[in-house]
Amino acid sequence: MGLFHFYLYIDMLSTLTVYDLLFSALRAAGVAYFNDSIPPNQAREALMLLNAIRAEYSINNRANLKFDQTYSATTNKQFITLGTDNTDPLNPIAGDIPIRPSSIDQIILMNSSANGNNNFLLTLKTYEEYRSKIVQNVFAIPDSAYLDSEYPLQNVYFYPGLSQGWAVRVQGRRYLTDYENVTDPYIDPPEYFQMLYLELATRLLGLYGQDVPQGLIIQLSGCSKHIKARGLMNGMHRTRNDFSGGSPFNFFGGV
Repeated sequence: MGLFHFYLYIDMLSTLTVYDLLFSALRAAGVAYFNDSIPPNQAREALMLLNAIRAEYSINNRANLKFDQTYSATTNKQFITLGTDNTDPLNPIAGDIPIRPSSIDQIILMNSSANGNNNFLLTLKTYEEYRSKIVQNVFAIPDSAYLDSEYPLQNVYFYPGLSQGWAVRVQGRRYLTDYENVTDPYIDPPEYFQMLYLELATRLLGLYGQDVPQGLIIQLSGCSKHIKARGLMNGMHRTRNDFSGGSPFNFFGGV
């Protein structure tokens, strides 16, 4: 593909909508044809499944979107919450950081604002390790953060507790933004389009009680393997060594 054709391809994808993606999936599944229109109930079902697939991508190697949010403590805090609880749509409860990450890779303690000059990397530990502490209600300068996996509000505990005036930067990966309507513009990376509609086609065939053709599986594998490989490389980090204050550990060098 020449450079001109590549940019033409990118430009064409930028004008597509979710409906185009859903139609391509239904066409690959053999249940839609040119000049057909997707019934509203079928489109809604496919859209729900599409968002479920994209949520899966947010926790595996096919999506590696940066999560980087800060929180400044105005009072002493044993823990902070991340995410928003929409159990009651009329009274949603926003966490200290209203966005929930798909994963947390590191937490940095800062001595002032989000742009503080002094950054201290906290050691990440489990919620059970926090609860095993004999004394928990103490506040100073945290050296460790303890994560749980609650949903929709995830908790990050600190020991010692986070003192007023200090801030934390939570970094990791975030979820893909859900599509709400079939008329929404296509916002995923251009290279995801074929992978998404082929994956959706395989899921829809299973939902309709049909066998998935081997050729469709081969096409999906062919276009997704490079994206998964790149996502794996982008998500790789040096392994941290808790015994040396959080500095990287080199397995090959033994240090």
